[in-house]
Amino acid sequence: MKPISASLLALVAVTGTLPLACGSEAEPAQEERVAPAAEVALPLPRDSFSGPATEPADADAMPDRVYFVLTEFDWYARGEPIVLEGTSYTVDDDPIRIDARTLERVGEYRGVELYGRDGDTNLYVPVFDGYWLPFVPDPGTRPSVVATDTTPPG
Repeated sequence: MKPISASLLALVAVTGTLPLACGSEAEPAQEERVAPAAEVALPLPRDSFSGPATEPADADAMPDRVYFVLTEFDWYARGEPIVLEGTSYTVDDDPIRIDARTLERVGEYRGVELYGRDGDTNLYVPVFDGYWLPFVPDPGTRPSVVATDTTPPG
């Protein structure tokens, strides 16, 4: 690979990629047309080329415990549903990113803290910083809404 000039490094820092052709050499082969910035070994700043980095979750809003490995709990490893206030809840897909400030603790099931949010019948378990595993009410049980009624009286 040919050494990279300072002006080319500046271009990479601004655009995030190398240009299609450099200098007066013949056009490079198709697989050499674009080199990602990582190949140039530039130290990347905290902000990305497309804007500021996502702010970290508010540490005060994060739950006290995050369950990185739920299979440590026998009930989860066996595929048993969560049962809370007469409603069964099963895992629904992959973890999703949720702002912890929109959730509140609604209970605990066999050593795992459960969270909910207003107007949402799902339960959430923190499985990574900022990511929550959703549990949905089983269709055969009547869901109990975690939220309180916010309709004004009268």
